[in-house]
Amino acid sequence: MLGALEYVPNSSVFLFSKFLKNIFKRCEKYCRKSENVSIMGIKNELNDRLIKNKRNTIVFIDDIDRLTNKEIREIFRLVRVNADFWGMIYVIAFDRHIVEKSFEEQGKEYLENIIQVNVNVPFPSKEGLSQFLCRELDRVIKTLPASAQEYLNKDENENNWDSVYRSGFRDFFKNIRDIKRFISGLEFNISRMCKNNVIEINPIDFIVVEAIRMFAYDFYLFMAENSVLFTAKHKLEFERLGLSEEKIKEEIENALTNCITEDNKCRQTVKGLVKELFPWLKDIEEGISREYNDVIWSKQLRVCSERLYNSYFNFIPGGDEGEMSRYEITKILKEMDSLETFERTLRQYIETKGIVKILARIQDFTGDENYISRENAKNVIGALFNIYEDLPGILYPISESINKMLDSYPKDSAQFIMNQLLNRETDKEKNFNLLKELIPQTKGLSMQFDKTRTQTPNSFQIPPDKIIFLQKICVEKINNVDKKYLINHKDLRFLLYKWKEWGGSKQLTEFINQVLESNKNTIVLVSRFISVSEEIEPRNGEIERIKKLQYLYKELSDFVNLEDIKTKLDEIKKFYPKLYEEHRNTIDLFLKGYEKSFV
Repeated sequence: MLGALEYVPNSSVFLFSKFLKNIFKRCEKYCRKSENVSIMGIKNELNDRLIKNKRNTIVFIDDIDRLTNKEIREIFRLVRVNADFWGMIYVIAFDRHIVEKSFEEQGKEYLENIIQVNVNVPFPSKEGLSQFLCRELDRVIKTLPASAQEYLNKDENENNWDSVYRSGFRDFFKNIRDIKRFISGLEFNISRMCKNNVIEINPIDFIVVEAIRMFAYDFYLFMAENSVLFTAKHKLEFERLGLSEEKIKEEIENALTNCITEDNKCRQTVKGLVKELFPWLKDIEEGISREYNDVIWSKQLRVCSERLYNSYFNFIPGGDEGEMSRYEITKILKEMDSLETFERTLRQYIETKGIVKILARIQDFTGDENYISRENAKNVIGALFNIYEDLPGILYPISESINKMLDSYPKDSAQFIMNQLLNRETDKEKNFNLLKELIPQTKGLSMQFDKTRTQTPNSFQIPPDKIIFLQKICVEKINNVDKKYLINHKDLRFLLYKWKEWGGSKQLTEFINQVLESNKNTIVLVSRFISVSEEIEPRNGEIERIKKLQYLYKELSDFVNLEDIKTKLDEIKKFYPKLYEEHRNTIDLFLKGYEKSFV
């Protein structure tokens, strides 16, 4: 076929075809020649060519001790066969003890017959290893956002790195290989925990957890699969989960024994680091009892925070996909510079049903002016006043964990945030001036009225002599509010009592008379005085909503004549069937209770 190309009228094709034919002819000649040559002949020919080349050939083979025993033996067999080529030098790096074991009893003698020059690489000193480890860690940290580097620059009370390092962290690393292997994994995984220049975990805790993953993987899996043992730190939680301090201690000790059996020193290292990561476990070990604040740990992004624990094992910032990331909360904290912007953000979270999580996260930062300044505290309180009445009720079943129970009432979270911001102000006169300005300007009534109730001496946020002044501002506000908005208010009963108590009797009477002129509004007024309690069913933890008449008639009689209300409801039931069907439960509940002499 190539010969046919010689007849193509093109000089370049002609030359190319002759070139290829020449190569193939030479290959064919060599193949015919090699058929009659022995293996030793080929080896001698290769050796002659190496001699003519007049250059040494150096072959480096590293990490032989990482191979299987069979592979190790094969490597040395190949080296032995080829070592007598001229100028061929093999430089082989390996752990002598491991390689000798792969040859069983004859390992030492076998190596002596092959290895001509032994060069023992000296073990690095502990100081040298520590310096190299610290340099590598420093290099990794410097690639992270500034927020990550701050954790290692804090004072001793907030930065536990020195304690962690001395508690056994450095003992994991026996050689340079250990350090490089660890740093490679750390560098990749910790980069996954950053979002838009914000770190989502505590880098010190993450470094320790990664070390446990690298050098005690079975125990790392135990930690990942048993979060309850490491995050349940209150006696109520222990009882609910069927645990005790002794049981938790026993479970962890057994896991250490089962997961780390060969190296007792490694076991003690892991145990020491676990006590640094989880302070209450250290207290259990030492027989100390004290209370811990999960809010502080959450703000510091610690692994011991129940909210963040899973982040350290599934590499999802914030705990899981439904949680609030540190990037999001940092963005929201910046929006507190403007009341309008912050309120708009909170309303967006109400619409997306994420308000519970955002209010819970804000609580982590209320005590620190570095995150919420005094100027911004005013914007936060003003925004909470505006959205308070639009906050949803309970969002989690009572049977969930205690932390979720506490966080499940958004209104309670809003109250907590405001109380924390007011409590941190030492000059209570400033709190008074702030509320005096915000109450008339903001929307809603409930939160403003609740904040101006008489406070106990131990929890004064406002000078006692100024509370009455704020109450008068609230009365003036309710006097001027839209009465259609007021009759439909969820907290109407509470507002009516405070209105009456604080001096608005005239306007209150006018409002009640206006309400009683409407059949529908009369029914709504009655419904606001029916107590609804939520009780836990003992066996399955479900919520049962129970309507109670215990205080209905007594409290309602403080504002209206009960006989007049009964007459009106009887008329509605008899002459307004459509309205009655719409509000049957409220009307029948009142009339039946009235007949049974609950009054």
